[in-house]
Amino acid sequence: LLRSAGHRWSAAAQRGDGDERRRTVFARRLLAATQAISTQRKPEGVARAAGEAVEEVVQAERGYCLLYDPATETLWEPPRDPDLEEERRESAAVGLVSFVVRTGRPLAIERIGGDPRFDRDADDPRAHGDERFAAVPVLGPDGRILAVLAAVRRAEERAFDDDDLKGAAVQPPP
Repeated sequence: LLRSAGHRWSAAAQRGDGDERRRTVFARRLLAATQAISTQRKPEGVARAAGEAVEEVVQAERGYCLLYDPATETLWEPPRDPDLEEERRESAAVGLVSFVVRTGRPLAIERIGGDPRFDRDADDPRAHGDERFAAVPVLGPDGRILAVLAAVRRAEERAFDDDDLKGAAVQPPP
């Protein structure tokens, strides 16, 4: 996750993509996310930190990192506060996040409840149905999907666009 984001930012900086201020803001967000994620030693900690990093990097109200377990064909997310919440585990056969697992393609939805693939439990348990939604696969070095990063914005916020998907996309570095 970190290598991919760092490689993508470095490549963009070398090409001169975007203005200097935007690159600086993104670099600061990436550094903070890198520090938060790199201190974690277990998948649960990485998932929690990655979900929080998604919120920061794409400026979302909510961010999730759902780890994919191919043995049970489930997506799961550890609780952010283990004392107050339980682990969330959903079938990788339902919802928008499972579409990302099955296809390996990112997606952006303007109104989450308007998409027939939407499943509240799998995609965003706190959804009202009018939120903006984006999800991208996290690929391992061998190309297998390890997780799905999902982001949610309120209805009155701007819709996710290709730049948001590129900013959240996670692929192994070349």
